[in-house]
Amino acid sequence: MLNQKKLIMYLYYIVLSPDYEYENIDKQFRTRLFYNVQFLNNYLGGCVRKLKAKTTGYTMLSINLHPTEESCEFSDYTKSLQVNIRFTRDDISYLKTLRNLSERFDYYLSLYERGYRRAIKEGYTEIPLDRLLHIHEQFRSEGYNNSWLWKKKLLREDDTYLFFYIHFSSFDIRMTLTVMDKKKTIVKCADTICQMNPWYDFFWKSFRKLTFTDTEIILMDFIDYPFLSIDRKALCEGKISVTLLDEDYIKHILEDQNIIKKITW
Repeated sequence: MLNQKKLIMYLYYIVLSPDYEYENIDKQFRTRLFYNVQFLNNYLGGCVRKLKAKTTGYTMLSINLHPTEESCEFSDYTKSLQVNIRFTRDDISYLKTLRNLSERFDYYLSLYERGYRRAIKEGYTEIPLDRLLHIHEQFRSEGYNNSWLWKKKLLREDDTYLFFYIHFSSFDIRMTLTVMDKKKTIVKCADTICQMNPWYDFFWKSFRKLTFTDTEIILMDFIDYPFLSIDRKALCEGKISVTLLDEDYIKHILEDQNIIKKITW
């Protein structure tokens, strides 16, 4: 740990990722793991912000899997603490045997825990180990599920109540729409309206707000550009009809689906 006194900050992010060194060792492993743990990074970050855990000058705890190194490095420039933990070829081979998803996700959590304990051993004793492990246990009890309600909207004139949910998994991030009657007693229809690879930054930029016309429901991106539209008349008839409007995403949709295919195992 650095000797100089650090400005008190709060821990906002916990990130697990494989080092670039694995590109020359096992590229498939690096690509898969990079994407497969994004849903965990997102879940842990959301929970840790609620803890308001004080740190000595960093907002991100970055746990970096490395083929040879075990170390701790503080970056004043990025306000991050990088913890390198050794992850060998044998470890990679073992991970690939974990076909049961619960066992695999639990193994991922054990890697985060190794990072916490390594940082504490290096002198960063402010890391709230017990509270972080409690978050791990909470995630297990929830079935490793990272889903939430994005928006809901009552359309009285259509006798519909719209519920937009986000489902963040190890292999993709999806938005689903559930349509109920205005009294919320009958489900008229439900379906996935968009699926992307599990890189949250792009998803987050793509969906910011809803706008409505007499004929359409439009999901807008972060610069108020229409990303997709949903036919209102079809919803009244119990059908979900979606039209993608973002030309850049339409061009890359096959590439996105290929990524999902590559990282699903």
